[in-house]
Amino acid sequence: MSKAIIFTGSEAPAEIPADLQIDGSFIIAADSGFDLAVRWGVNVDLLVGDFDSLSQGSAPPAGEILRFERDKDISDTEIAVREALAREVEGWELVGGGEGRLDHLLSIFALFGSYGPPSRWYTRLETLYLVQSESRFSNLAPGTTVGIIPAIPGGNSRVSTTGLHWDVSDFPIDAIHISLSNRVDDADATVRCAGDPVFFSIVSI
Repeated sequence: MSKAIIFTGSEAPAEIPADLQIDGSFIIAADSGFDLAVRWGVNVDLLVGDFDSLSQGSAPPAGEILRFERDKDISDTEIAVREALAREVEGWELVGGGEGRLDHLLSIFALFGSYGPPSRWYTRLETLYLVQSESRFSNLAPGTTVGIIPAIPGGNSRVSTTGLHWDVSDFPIDAIHISLSNRVDDADATVRCAGDPVFFSIVSI
């Protein structure tokens, strides 16, 4: 099956990111993530959750609906990830989930340790790209703020870069070492990592 794109609640980009490939993807909305999909005009294949934060005016999708009790041990986002992986998708991407309640944010990040991180994570302020060994980023605007963070809880990596204002070489990225508030000097940048995967964060404002 094609990749899955999961729409979840909390902060997301104001409009569809240019590199988010909707066509051909399996679209899952977790609770109020459906409101975002509706706002963007994206058809949802599967809606999951307890629907406690879903807009009352949202029309149900044409696809499948899985309703759960509000009192449960897992989040709606985790349900969506489980459903995506159960369908043997070719990876998944996450839209939303940023700049909201801290417990929700930490809960989402914890999922990456259990199920593996998304290849991309789109929030209101940045896009996080998964780097597993080496990734090259092109057509960047010089001066754009970037950062490098662990992609899984407890992740331990050594990272080297080219194309940044201050490049790092064999820099540790883990729970207590994060590269933040760097910026790109060139249109192209390369991030290499050894060990666990990392996110290369490109700030969108």
